[in-house]
Amino acid sequence: WFIHLFRMSLFFLLAGYFAQLVWERKGLRKLLWGRFLRIVVPFLLFYPVLLIAITIVIGFAFAYLPEPEGLMGLIAAEGRKPIAERKPPQIGTMHLWFLYYLFMFLLVSVAGRLVWRRLRPEVSDPTVSRPVPESPGSVRTMASLLIAPVVLIPAAWNAGSPMPATESFVPEWWPFAFYGLYYLAGSWLFRRERWLDAWQAHAWWMTMASAVMFYFYYTSLPPMKVEFLEDGKVELIGSRRLLSAVLTAYLSVWLTLLSILAGRRLLSARNRLLSFISDSA
Repeated sequence: WFIHLFRMSLFFLLAGYFAQLVWERKGLRKLLWGRFLRIVVPFLLFYPVLLIAITIVIGFAFAYLPEPEGLMGLIAAEGRKPIAERKPPQIGTMHLWFLYYLFMFLLVSVAGRLVWRRLRPEVSDPTVSRPVPESPGSVRTMASLLIAPVVLIPAAWNAGSPMPATESFVPEWWPFAFYGLYYLAGSWLFRRERWLDAWQAHAWWMTMASAVMFYFYYTSLPPMKVEFLEDGKVELIGSRRLLSAVLTAYLSVWLTLLSILAGRRLLSARNRLLSFISDSA
């Protein structure tokens, strides 16, 4: 569960940062066209492939498993029911859910920025160069680390723990209130990289606090059971659910920032292998 707490948060934060970079350097039209080619087109191309592959894998498993268990057992039990009692098939975005939401985050952020430009044209045009903001003070830095995670708690509460992949084609609100805020934070961070220097000074205690909080987070989760697979998440109630939501929010923010800080320190030097991987992408 460790990397599950921050891997997608880190992804959306970086996506927002580089979307803002492209907008300022190449303009809105090239940003939208480029993201269409890199997000929408891969989704449309690989969704049928993924759907066919999963269908083949499930069929293969049923053919060779005499007594399916776990998730396969649930699918087999559903298939043995009379047709009238079966749940209607739910075809969602599957493993491509992050592309689906990423493009929506882009559209929402662009629409919001265009509205803001109409209201404040003198300060909101991304193509107009502005002075680099000064480094934040110690009070603002500490406040950002302690207060920012609070905004994510309602979404973490609604999503449950561990946070599931939201695969429905009908958008849910909590990914916008969780991952969408990371996307906006990434776009805000562009040209404000001095905040990273300010956060670097607090990396030591964030690391120690995250280790302690993860211990309580992990031990608070009940043992996984087959029944949980029906909903895709572990259901907690009452104070345990609140505690899990708070820990999820703080761990997500702090571990995401620690990943950014570690990457900036360890990956800044030129590396032939990493350059090869980057160029191939």
